[in-house]
Amino acid sequence: MYDAIAPQLYFLSWSDHHFTLTKNNLSMRLFSACLLCCAFWLGTVLSLQAQQTPPHEPRQILVQLYADAPLKPLLQSLQRRHPDLEWEQPQRLVPHLNLWWLRYQGSTSAPELLEEVWQSTAVELAQLNHRVSLRSPQATTPNDLLFNNQWQYINTGANGGVANVDLDADDAWDITTGGLTVLGDTIVVAIIDNGLNPTHPDLASNLWRNYAEIPNNNIDDDNNGYVDDYLGWNTNTGTDNISGGTHGTSVAGIIGAKGNNSLGVTGVNWDVKMMIIRNDFNATEANVLIAYGYILTQRRLYNQSGGTQGAYVVVTNASWGVNQGRPADAPLWCAFYDTLGAAGILNVAATANQEYDVELQGDLPTNCTSDYLIGVTNINRVGDRQFNSAFGAQSIDLGAFGASVYTTTNSGYGNWGGTSASAPHVAGAVALLHAGACPNFATYALINGAGAALDMKQYILNGVVPSSTISTTTVTGGYLNLYNSMLLCLNGCPRNACFEPYQIVSDSIKDTEAFISWQTGDSTINVQYRFRPVGGNWSIMIPLAAGQNNVQLFGLLGCTNYELQLVGQCANGVSSDTAFYTFKTDGCCDPPTGVRVNVTSADSAQVSWGPILAA
Repeated sequence: MYDAIAPQLYFLSWSDHHFTLTKNNLSMRLFSACLLCCAFWLGTVLSLQAQQTPPHEPRQILVQLYADAPLKPLLQSLQRRHPDLEWEQPQRLVPHLNLWWLRYQGSTSAPELLEEVWQSTAVELAQLNHRVSLRSPQATTPNDLLFNNQWQYINTGANGGVANVDLDADDAWDITTGGLTVLGDTIVVAIIDNGLNPTHPDLASNLWRNYAEIPNNNIDDDNNGYVDDYLGWNTNTGTDNISGGTHGTSVAGIIGAKGNNSLGVTGVNWDVKMMIIRNDFNATEANVLIAYGYILTQRRLYNQSGGTQGAYVVVTNASWGVNQGRPADAPLWCAFYDTLGAAGILNVAATANQEYDVELQGDLPTNCTSDYLIGVTNINRVGDRQFNSAFGAQSIDLGAFGASVYTTTNSGYGNWGGTSASAPHVAGAVALLHAGACPNFATYALINGAGAALDMKQYILNGVVPSSTISTTTVTGGYLNLYNSMLLCLNGCPRNACFEPYQIVSDSIKDTEAFISWQTGDSTINVQYRFRPVGGNWSIMIPLAAGQNNVQLFGLLGCTNYELQLVGQCANGVSSDTAFYTFKTDGCCDPPTGVRVNVTSADSAQVSWGPILAA
């Protein structure tokens, strides 16, 4: 509300839940000087930040609004401040989400406009539209004509390798070779890359198809928000044209080249369905969000329909990213991994093909802090981190084989490497574990996908083989081993498993009351609960009636953080793992929310907000 050309003083008049601002022509030289000083300081900081920001589109912004907030008032507000702006048609990045790609013409820079976008009370997250690039190795991978064996599966020590430094794949394949869960759900791996050769003889039969869609009829037959997405999705063209570059073909070969077919090579999974989302990576973060949004849509449909629609996507692979990128510059992108995880999707990402510590210099997406993300660096055939592969004690979880591995190419087969080859070994491992998991775990994964995804992550990380070259520069200090992780998955899945309550929500919280509900598996007979103020003493454990999945808590303290513990009771007296849930009672004297501004004339505006219980 400050006019730098003609400083004015605004008076505030108060009434119930709103105030009115009016202008008075008193001089404000001292106030102006303070603001100009602050503006100079802020401008300097922003300038320094801009110099360190990865490349972005000059006149593009990505914005996520709160669920019911309309986009039009935000654009109108920006237009009033910048009359020269010419807006292109806004594009919704993901169906049914309030997530938008804004493009404009005008003299205002994107970082400058981003600061104003953040000021809107309707905006939940906003960021610049940075560019992403493939994680291709910096140097050409040697095309060793004698290298005709996939050493990462069974390392004999040939060609400078060390015997048994491998995935122990043959032992894992004795348990399962992939494809289906024990309950018959078709396992899907989503690959975001630059497309692939869909007619490759070692890939074609393992590619996912959306059989709920009739191809090329220009109709959204399955009503998922995407027209004619029979083969997958192309974020650049808005079609299912997934044919493309050799990078994606090589990634797909590692995850799921057809096994045991007397042809070419095999993937980590002999049988699996690979959902291809093409992004040519001469692209931006907007395309990244569109790609992940397509995957999210298909898994949510599967969850909501009981498996009759969508796809059972359990993991995604990203062999690309932004070198030296920072999560603070990409809040929408980083936050999306939690959204995917909530639907039951684990995510794997390659780190940079450069020799640096990502904790110091940055990397996207591996620096994103989501629990549903696994960061991977490159390990060679002697079990060491390959030079020119980034590392990080907090962000890079493990290593995986990626130095000159043999896989599919657009024209056949060949050597290929870099962190781009490391990540798909991990993504493929996640899919293979889902095929080997016991019936109880498979059931659990369908009803509590988020919990199952986190369990799968721990099986992968806890099964690593130690490597001295990454002992202090990765989370686990080791590299992927299929057999170790498979055993952990099986041992963590006892026949009489009793899984904890899940999807705990607080439907109504007041200052002295709270209504909490949850879901349980079929094996749960009844639930017991107790609660306490965080840090205080627990109440007694209280059993609920058989089948009851909610509780009303009374006598609570206002404006207090509480902790609820739930334990399921199953057959034969077996108890589930403990589920914890935290919530805060109402009654705090917090700043108002839901603030709305109505400009009533050229020199006044009415501001309103929602009621506050304790105010």
